[in-house]
Amino acid sequence: MSEHKLIELQQVGRVFRDGGVEVTALRDATFSLKKGEFVSLMGKSGSGKTTLLNILSTLDAATSGTYLFEEKDITDLQEKDRLRYRREKIAVIYQQFNLIPELTVKENIQLPFVIANKKADLEEIRQLAQWLGLSERLDFFPAKLSGGEKQRVAIARALLMKPALLLADEPTGNLDSANAKTVIELLSDCARQRGQTILMVTHDAEAAGFADRQLYISDGVVGE
Repeated sequence: MSEHKLIELQQVGRVFRDGGVEVTALRDATFSLKKGEFVSLMGKSGSGKTTLLNILSTLDAATSGTYLFEEKDITDLQEKDRLRYRREKIAVIYQQFNLIPELTVKENIQLPFVIANKKADLEEIRQLAQWLGLSERLDFFPAKLSGGEKQRVAIARALLMKPALLLADEPTGNLDSANAKTVIELLSDCARQRGQTILMVTHDAEAAGFADRQLYISDGVVGE
């Protein structure tokens, strides 16, 4: 595998069993993501996008094929090792923001460190807040934020962990066009300036156009 590839999927499949019925959610997915690459993934509801994201984030495991992360086969990791990858290597940004209402912006950003019983870098939080336009919002609670600001908080929380792989699941789905454009540009900057690999799931063809490359999924089959 090329040294420039962060992840590589080789004929990855996922079959779910519902009683005696088998449902194939992902079929022989084969593709790679380079380090620092911004890639979009488009597909209709039920096409297998969520299944693919869950495998990439190690929330789920493939039933066939191979998942390589930094040249290491992580296809059949035990749950404790998959959890370590999620904490140290992978971050997910969700459409629903997933902020804790009772915590301030600053507290929400450093929440993963609290959960991991680690000390967050306060200077890094300050720098991220400045970069994302949140410097004046650090002591605000989520209820006082706009949708665009909430998504930027979610991005800051993900970036503070310095993940190698950043998965964005419909990150603009709850935003107006102006805020959506800002968020997409920020994700693009993350890849260019911070060298992070980003896979963004989106229904928006315009948003997908900001990516370096587009992937498509239909009936569990991934292609370009």
